[in-house]
Amino acid sequence: AGSIGGSNILGFEIQNNRTLRGMVNGGYSNTTGCPISSGTVPLKVWTHCALVLNSGTWTIYLNGSADGTGTGSYPSGTNHSTAYVGRVFYDDGRDADMVVSDLRITSDAQYTTTFTPPTAPLSSSGAGFHIKGTDASVVDKSQNANLTLIGTTQGSSVAKFGSYGISIPTGASGIEIPQADVQFGLTDFSIETWVKFDAITNSGTGSDQYIIS
Repeated sequence: AGSIGGSNILGFEIQNNRTLRGMVNGGYSNTTGCPISSGTVPLKVWTHCALVLNSGTWTIYLNGSADGTGTGSYPSGTNHSTAYVGRVFYDDGRDADMVVSDLRITSDAQYTTTFTPPTAPLSSSGAGFHIKGTDASVVDKSQNANLTLIGTTQGSSVAKFGSYGISIPTGASGIEIPQADVQFGLTDFSIETWVKFDAITNSGTGSDQYIIS
């Protein structure tokens, strides 16, 4: 989420070299203060990814291991837009080709050290946003947000837990979250999800793809 035109962005993305980046300090070309993973995300494999803000320090966790930190300060005076899963908020060309499962946002630092990734769906209790992807429906299980599915986003038989995942293919797809329903990034918070990237492709300008922005 952020201001229109690509400045003051808050997002969690996979870069074209398959490292993870928390975009936390200005526009997409500004990496100052951004946590960037040293490890890479494999294609076609379920990977647990988390971005945590804890007492001013951002940490990326890749399959439970702390793998990149930063101290960038997300600007609080921006004109916030709608948030999106699977694409950047201002450019539907920067969309992902992925399946997600158990994507949850909480208003606390869920992880402060290395952890074992969840082996079952997370609880929705206390979450600000939670799409489990354990059945064919794509809804916010925290009951805080009314979602809009964009393009060909849908339940998928490619599943991490249960019988379904959430397929967000490339081609102007994604999940729209009203910004009024989800506020994140100004105090301690966590984003975590299981994700399976099918390919790193991009139909717009730039080559990074977004788990959420």
